[in-house]
Amino acid sequence: RKSHGTLPMADALARSLNQATARLGMKVGLENVVNTFQQLGLKKEIPPYPSILLGAVDASPLEVASMYQTIASQGFATPLRAIEAVTTARGSTLSSYAIEGEQRFDPQKISWLRYGMEQVALRGTAKRLDKELGGPLAAKTGTSDDQRDAWFAGFDNRYLGVMWVGRDDNQPMPFAGSSAALPIWLNTFKQVGVEPLQPDSELIWLPIDKQGNQLQDGCSGKLYPFVSERVQVQRNGC
Repeated sequence: RKSHGTLPMADALARSLNQATARLGMKVGLENVVNTFQQLGLKKEIPPYPSILLGAVDASPLEVASMYQTIASQGFATPLRAIEAVTTARGSTLSSYAIEGEQRFDPQKISWLRYGMEQVALRGTAKRLDKELGGPLAAKTGTSDDQRDAWFAGFDNRYLGVMWVGRDDNQPMPFAGSSAALPIWLNTFKQVGVEPLQPDSELIWLPIDKQGNQLQDGCSGKLYPFVSERVQVQRNGC
């Protein structure tokens, strides 16, 4: 119930700050946001209303998983399948389904997005993951109006999981994404085992000031990653 002012996008993502998210989305443009949803793999029609910037999109867990799969695969979109192959009782393959997909995003830009999702698990709304599983892991919590829907999506170096918790009569619940969907994800990944995400060397790390507004000279300030094509700097070994 207050404004947090100007801050880095990664911090807004980690802390689920709605005002910054909505402001960014309106500046980028609703049509561009809709196009990105579709590039990620959501096939349904999305009305270009400002509410979509905070996740007001009617989608099933499978549809949400298809979008996060593109992020987890460095921008390579692959249709999700429930069946990998059909075999005989003795194990002979009768038919199989080859992996099909395409590179839809620049891997470096997806790496920047993944950094933001890693901050969610490290110090943001899903920091419980870092305490109990270690990391780095990528994650995002989500809660709809009146807590009718609780979402959690996250992935490690091998697996992606998307959890939704809600009532079949669409009534409010006393739970948010971090208190309802996250524990289910956490318990699942404790059972299958976690393989931390591998460090990304494609991004440029530069110091910025405390307000998150300006690049700093020298090595003072907190380091944040940048997409190399967006910055022209002389590396100084910091």
